[in-house]
Amino acid sequence: MKTPLVSIIVPFYNTGHSAQALINNLRNQSYENLQIIFVNDGSTDDTLKLLEEAKQQDHRIILINQKNSGSATARNSGLKKATGQYVMFFDSDDEVDPEIVEKMLGKIQESSSDMVTCGFKYHRLKTNSTTAVFINPVARRHQKEALAPYIIRLLGNDGRLHSSVNKIFRIDIIKRHKLKFDPKLNFGEDLIFVLNYLKYAQNIDFLYEPLYTYHYGTPTSTVKDSSLKYKNWQQNWQFLTDYFQPKNPAEQDQLNWIRYRWGYSYCLAVYRSDQTKRQKLDLLHAVIKDKALPPVGKRKHIGKGKYLQEKLFRLARKTPSTLYAFIASVAKIKQASDS
Repeated sequence: MKTPLVSIIVPFYNTGHSAQALINNLRNQSYENLQIIFVNDGSTDDTLKLLEEAKQQDHRIILINQKNSGSATARNSGLKKATGQYVMFFDSDDEVDPEIVEKMLGKIQESSSDMVTCGFKYHRLKTNSTTAVFINPVARRHQKEALAPYIIRLLGNDGRLHSSVNKIFRIDIIKRHKLKFDPKLNFGEDLIFVLNYLKYAQNIDFLYEPLYTYHYGTPTSTVKDSSLKYKNWQQNWQFLTDYFQPKNPAEQDQLNWIRYRWGYSYCLAVYRSDQTKRQKLDLLHAVIKDKALPPVGKRKHIGKGKYLQEKLFRLARKTPSTLYAFIASVAKIKQASDS
């Protein structure tokens, strides 16, 4: 395997010593030719001191200190400094496998891909339980299938493509097309960055190992207010429809399924939030009022399981109460399958 420089960009905001685990993970990576870019995004706790100490101990660390502007701007600041052939993004309150860079780099070189995605370990701090996700093989790309419809099929199956933190990117694609994270967005900016990148990619590949550990339950990873605003999900949907224009009814049904899937995800975010039940019912009312929900797709286009889910979702969204009861049942089923 060639040993090109890999740039790693990590934004920090008030994560303090909880970020020490990730700092140690990066400094002790099995692959050593790294440019580690830490961006302190205006932290008001002892985060900056921690990062300054790490910089003194490791010459590969570049420290950017800026006023608080959000994670998108922090990542963009890191991209301006990045000089590696490849780039990876991580979040400061998570952890990564000690071989994540070596394995991801090896895969992208071996397969001559433009992007590689790995699996997650989903660690719930409240219950101290860990579940490996996105370790099952993805659907294969059909012969002569363009990348965009293939991406839509994958987005409709699971969420492994949504995030930027479980991926390795080619920096020449990012620089050539001046790709950035949108600082005006406070929701879904990861997915939009990935989709913008994929406009210029030819092929992608996957590693079915959970090399990235997402800590759910930290102050920075709890359900955000932005995920409870239905218009944010609608905005992401609009971007997705701009990214992909279906050429036939089968592709349209595949695209529409994502709208249903995101509807489920929004309702689950509301159900799992710290809102009162009355507040949750008020939030779900936005789903009831959504007149743009597409018709149920044909079974032959999306499969029996997705067809039934679409039917059930449309039946449940008669009133906020029936939708709430339906989502509560879905949440219990998901919790049982994860345990």
